Amino acid sequence: MTSSIRKIFQFNSTIKRCFNSSTIRKCELFDQGKTTMKFMNKDTENGFIINAFSEVGFTVSPSFNIIGPMIIFPRMFLSWNIATSSDMNEENLCLFNIIEPKLDVLIIGLDKDYPAYAPFLNDIRSWLKKSNINGEILPIKHAISTYNFLTAEGRFIAAALIPPKTVFIPKVGYKPLPDHERLPAF
Repeated sequence: MTSSIRKIFQFNSTIKRCFNSSTIRKCELFDQGKTTMKFMNKDTENGFIINAFSEVGFTVSPSFNIIGPMIIFPRMFLSWNIATSSDMNEENLCLFNIIEPKLDVLIIGLDKDYPAYAPFLNDIRSWLKKSNINGEILPIKHAISTYNFLTAEGRFIAAALIPPKTVFIPKVGYKPLPDHERLPAF
């Protein structure tokens, strides 16, 4: 799959604008200015699992930190050049139209909770239907757990994830209000 994605990047300038990739060159141990290669996941059976997320990015097993948005497959990940979920469109997601074999599921993780009728979400849903891609559009915490579960099942999936703008970390002794004392959600 990696060689086919490299070919796609070589021929399609739209994809080059949306994704960042790096070149891996073979080098000696003490070469100056050379890129080195490190095997990220020696466990080829399960693929990458997302361990944590924050406002900055994601932690992928085994303890790799990815800064900013990313697209992750079970055996590779790409840095994704997008600012917010509302910037998503056909051009940003065009990689998923050309991937062979087709994905079982594409999971899109949003940076915050958007109303279900947000215009860009309607555009993404219509693009998924037009492209014949099974997709799930979820808040980031649900998207990550869904991705991890389906990866552990051995499914061929991908996730397009954008880190949240804020993460709530409760302090020691924090107790949420009972339901009858909470303000209604709008």
